Amino acid sequence: MKKGLKIAIWTLVIILILGGASFLFYKSVPAPPVKEIEQARQALANAKKIQAKIYSKELFTEAESNFDSAIITWKTENRKFILRRDYSNVVLLANMAVKKSVEASDQTKTHSASLSLKLAEQIHELKSLLMKITKRFNRFPLPSILRHRIARGKLLLSEAQVAYQKGLLMQADKKTEVARVLLEGSYDTAHKLIRDYFANFDKWNNWKNQAISESKQKKINVIIVDKFAGKCFVFRNGMKTHEFDAEFGKSWLGTKRYQGDHATPEGMYRVTAKKNENKTKYYKALMIDYPNSDDMKRFEREISKGTLPASAKIGGLIQIHGHGGKGANWTEGCVALSDRDMNEIYKIASVGTPVTIIGSSVDFSTIMNN
Repeated sequence: MKKGLKIAIWTLVIILILGGASFLFYKSVPAPPVKEIEQARQALANAKKIQAKIYSKELFTEAESNFDSAIITWKTENRKFILRRDYSNVVLLANMAVKKSVEASDQTKTHSASLSLKLAEQIHELKSLLMKITKRFNRFPLPSILRHRIARGKLLLSEAQVAYQKGLLMQADKKTEVARVLLEGSYDTAHKLIRDYFANFDKWNNWKNQAISESKQKKINVIIVDKFAGKCFVFRNGMKTHEFDAEFGKSWLGTKRYQGDHATPEGMYRVTAKKNENKTKYYKALMIDYPNSDDMKRFEREISKGTLPASAKIGGLIQIHGHGGKGANWTEGCVALSDRDMNEIYKIASVGTPVTIIGSSVDFSTIMNN
């Protein structure tokens, strides 16, 4: 055999041996778990996108932990000699990450749907409650702290609606819960405050009936002021002849207790003096005899009980006067009419004309149910 042919044959044999060895080596090298890792990464990303980290925290955390462990195990195996690498645990962890991610996604969808329905109902209920608060209590001078709580609840409810519309359900849920506490608490407090005030209704009704009866029996004019209605009425011979819009002290809810409380007194009084435009800064005025004996007794009781400080003064100079028509309660305790209406009542009234001031002609139940 020629030398060249032998070399060729040996070369071929060597190539075949090396090729076979390479093939066997290649077949012995474990395939990297790229596909499994990518599937786990995508499943985790999908879960994160729908906020599973918030709505299904436990399952999502497990999925993240499995994925992180898969990456760490993969890196550890890659440091080994290529033929000694074993990616079976990496594949197992990656598959577990996929499983937990899918479970977290499914749970999130279920929870989100349930939370969305709950929020829709709560927001609707709170909007109805806010309308009820506005309708029932807007007429009353509620304490500033209570009005602040209502305003805060209204703002949070508005923010909750925006968050809900954007799909930020957890944010909407938190804001809705705080709004609920504020609005429900405010409603209960306001309801009790006004209910307690209207405990005087029978007394007011008795005063009103006495005034109308006096008007009828003596055939005289009497003035009846209804603070809740915001009205000043004139009766003659037991019949109503005039009705005027009236404005009161900024804190008219309750009778006047002391000087500076901005409350309009309640009781049965009489006109003590008439002041024309030259004698009052309020156009014209009818002075009334506040404080009367009942007011003085009540004031003295409060001083003795300590519900008013010893330095408190009872106040005075309560009158029906002009410069009203502002559309708000603004006086320091007086009854204000528009100048045009003041002209009318000024002509009707005289010194001695009875003036009865009541909280309301309508009872608490009727007001709350309207």
